[in-house]
Amino acid sequence: RGVYAGWGGCAPRGVRGFPVYRPEHWAFAGTGIYYGDLLGADSHVYGYEVDGLDFEIRGGLPYPTEQSGAPDGLQVLAVGMASQVEESADIPIEDQFLTDEDGR
Repeated sequence: RGVYAGWGGCAPRGVRGFPVYRPEHWAFAGTGIYYGDLLGADSHVYGYEVDGLDFEIRGGLPYPTEQSGAPDGLQVLAVGMASQVEESADIPIEDQFLTDEDGR
């Protein structure tokens, strides 16, 4: 489910990073990252190629849904916003990069 997710107008006021949900994971060891910190926000890391899966929040943590196809035991460490539709009230539909038609 990899996809190019150009940030642009898809979430113009978004955080441009990945909120961290599992800072205790070994991948974050020694980083000083806490729950809710934004990974990559200063460099606007989000908005390039990303992988995605369907997830649900339980007890404040994201878990893959059974339908996501994720392998057993997969942990979601951080989550970035993704949209298949560009949000813009002031850009004509013909000039938008993503529209309802792209999401179908």
